Amino acid sequence: MDILLPIIIYLHMFKSSVRLALGLLVIWLAWRLMLPVIEERDKIFSLQPSHFYRFLSLGLLLVNTRLIVLREDKAGPTQFLLIALGLAVAYVFTHCQWKHALSWIGLAALPLFSFFAQAAWRMHLSLDFSTVATLYDSFCKGHGGINRFATLTLIITVAAWYSARLSSQKLCKVILYVSALLGYLLCLGTGSRASAIGVPVALFAAFLVRRYYHVNNKIKFIAAFSAISLVACFCLYWYMLGADALQNRQSDAIRMQASLCWISMMFHGENGVLFGIGFGSARANQLCYSIKDFEGKLGSIGHAHNTFAQIAGHHGVLGLLAIVIFVLLIVVGLRNQLRLPASSALGPDDATLAFFEASLGVNLAILLNAMATTVYISNHLNQVLIGVLAAMALSSSRLPAPAGAQASP
Repeated sequence: MDILLPIIIYLHMFKSSVRLALGLLVIWLAWRLMLPVIEERDKIFSLQPSHFYRFLSLGLLLVNTRLIVLREDKAGPTQFLLIALGLAVAYVFTHCQWKHALSWIGLAALPLFSFFAQAAWRMHLSLDFSTVATLYDSFCKGHGGINRFATLTLIITVAAWYSARLSSQKLCKVILYVSALLGYLLCLGTGSRASAIGVPVALFAAFLVRRYYHVNNKIKFIAAFSAISLVACFCLYWYMLGADALQNRQSDAIRMQASLCWISMMFHGENGVLFGIGFGSARANQLCYSIKDFEGKLGSIGHAHNTFAQIAGHHGVLGLLAIVIFVLLIVVGLRNQLRLPASSALGPDDATLAFFEASLGVNLAILLNAMATTVYISNHLNQVLIGVLAAMALSSSRLPAPAGAQASP
């Protein structure tokens, strides 16, 4: 059933087929929720705890199917339900199932890139990065905007990269690395700096953590100092020395103003600090009217350009507490994964460390993107995929045992 994933991702790109894509997404979620129960059907009447939460999740999915497929609640609480359902589905994935799921998600870059290449050829457009945004605005917009499509391409790219890293078959590796490359070209084509920068930074940071976590403190210090120096040099180029330094400063200043304004919305209205102002952008556009969007318009800032600021404005302190719990859950899961291979040697053939690197990399990529934009709003496909990939950090109990470890009785 995971073959549905690239089909869903492709169909979701077009407004005319969004409902079909979301219908298939609901089918995939329902099947994935039921599959472990079917495999343990002899225990179904004992109502195991795992069965209970899966039946509960399935019931919530079925009750909200209309809202999901018809997007009648695209800016409401269904957004968080779908993230939770993605977590619930992927939490029980085995190491092998993770490799397959990541592969199918990553392979979606092939049909997506093929569409843009063929459309550019038919319209006699030059094959440069700006062509992607031009064609998307003309023919697609199924995701609700180019920035949400950029988040999707980031997810596809890191999934393709790590599925290639985890694969043991040479042909699959080659195809998935090609898919990762094409996915990253799409990231660049969207014009999203968060996606363009987030992918290499997340991959490099995850590699450093995997490679240097178990070495002595001196080497750790050198690696950390080198990484910080690279970041400082990049910031100097980005804001001071680069050809687009002025544009970068102005753009990021607008993002910062938007984020601060959304945070300040906690202090408007009765119980705003506790509950926020609620869903929707109309009230936010009114309160942040003085901030121009990237087209220079007033009163249409739309979102906070930062997931944490968006949560603060919409949901107040309770919303921030919820996202802190979510992040802590991922951090604890990653920490548990990193402890598993402590007795094994570092190396590219260590399956447990490779999976940890993949878990850290995909979650870092999503986190970095979340710091620069609102990764979850109004896009049900992205919400499910965010939940699925976040669950990689919680899969330590189903990883392969470290080399030389004895199986528990």
